[in-house]
Amino acid sequence: MSSRLDCVQDWEELAAEAKYEASKLAQRCQISDRQLRRFFLEKFGVTAQDWISQLRLRKAPLFISTGHSIKVTAFELGFKQPSHFCREFKRVYGLSPRTYILVHGTDAL
Repeated sequence: MSSRLDCVQDWEELAAEAKYEASKLAQRCQISDRQLRRFFLEKFGVTAQDWISQLRLRKAPLFISTGHSIKVTAFELGFKQPSHFCREFKRVYGLSPRTYILVHGTDAL
């Protein structure tokens, strides 16, 4: 499947502009949610929403390591509740965000 989506260079920036929501990302690309899902499955091996979830959790240590509060980080990364962010962070990193910073400090960057 060759499409104009193949020309997109910065998916991370587009995801941030779409507030880390696959449906808003599809709207920004002027395609349906289903088209975006198929494209991501073919190109990246995961759905668009799964890719977005992985992206925002990869960005989380940077946010909290640079002094952003957990609450601000959660909302900046598109989480509806800070508690959900903390659960997902702990699932991925094995530590709560607060403990992660105490252990890693700015070395998390």
